[in-house]
Formats: sequence, C-alpha cells, structure tokens
Amino acid sequence: MNIADALVPELRDYWLAEDRLLHHPLVVTRVFNCEDAGRVNAEFLSKKQHLRDLKINLGDGQEYVFLHERPYRFRALKRIVRDLSPTDYWQLVGKVWTDSENIREHFADWQRLWSAPKIKKHECMTPEERAGLEGMSSFPVWRGIGSRGRVKGLSWTLDRDNAVWFARRFGRSGSGKLIHAEVERHSVHAFFQRRQESEIVASDVEVLKIEKLKGGNRSMV
Repeated sequence: MNIADALVPELRDYWLAEDRLLHHPLVVTRVFNCEDAGRVNAEFLSKKQHLRDLKINLGDGQEYVFLHERPYRFRALKRIVRDLSPTDYWQLVGKVWTDSENIREHFADWQRLWSAPKIKKHECMTPEERAGLEGMSSFPVWRGIGSRGRVKGLSWTLDRDNAVWFARRFGRSGSGKLIHAEVERHSVHAFFQRRQESEIVASDVEVLKIEKLKGGNRSMV
C-alpha cells in the first residue's frame, strides 16, 4: 500500500507526494511511510471530532482556532468572529495576529477585522502593552519590505534596526526598502511587544521617506 492509499480519503487531496508533505488545515507534517500515515489519520480524526464538539460549545474561540495549523488559523478565526463577545473577539484577533506569518495573504480581511466597530479594543493587548501605548502621541515608525512589498501595510515597528532586518530578509541579495513614517495615537489599532518586537498595528500612517537598501549601504528614493 502506498502512502496516499494509507491516508483517510479526506486527507488525500492535501498530500504532496514529491515533498512527502501533508498540508491540511488540521495537520501539516512530513509522512514517510504507512506507519506515519496511520499516526496522521488518528491525529486528524481526533481534531476533527474536537472541532465538532467546539462548534456546540465555542467558548472564547481560542481552542477552536489554535486546533488549526498556523497557515490556516486566520481562516478559522474568520469563521467564528460573529459568535464572539467583544472581549473574546479582540483577544483572539491579537493572538492570531501575533502568531501569523502570512498577514499579506489576507491583508484586506485583516483591515476589516482591525477596523470592526466593536468595544473593548484594548483587550487585544496585555496590560503592559496598553500602558506603553498610552504614553505615546505622535511618533515615528518604520517598516521593512522587499521589492514587491506593500508600502502602506498594517505592521510597523518602533525599532528601526528591526525594520532593516525585515527589509533584508524579504529583499533579494540583502536589498529591500525601509519605510519611515509618522503615526498619530488615534490611528493605532494596537501595540505589541511580543516575539521580542515593538510592533505598531496601524492603517493610517504618513509616509515620510523610503530608503532603498543595497548590501550594507542605503540610498534615498
């Protein structure tokens, strides 16, 4: 029996044979043999049943969303946002945002979630993050992007060096663009100090300049 046949039918369309990779919303893992397939089947079926139970008793939504693999958690969040209280909504938006690595794939939807007219938006942050944001008014922010990156994105940083790191990470051969902007406190959705970053989430910023990074040098454009 080959690996595809050893997987339960619902998983077979998510099996990438050349890479020996299963990429399903509930299970993302390498599968090297039929024994691995049996383990994956059991994990998948257990999660699937758990999701059925959670649909009946959703709670704060966190368990439901985080049963999904990271690339699929935003879609899971979208499915349940209408069933969440304002506090649960904002806490889950904050947790999924800081956990995500594919923000750009869902940019328009993220804008809608952050702009939702729901009370208690401060609940997306920790008490320490809220205290840090309260001390800000109008302040500079930076954003690092590759050649195809969005200049006016949602994610900004107070740390210029961190923005340079992202610009070089997403740019080719160490190049990239460094966006220098100014933002008003009332335009900020959230301030996060998780993942060793000082991240500002904001839709409305004033771009002041763009620096084009080449190797170890910078040139204005």
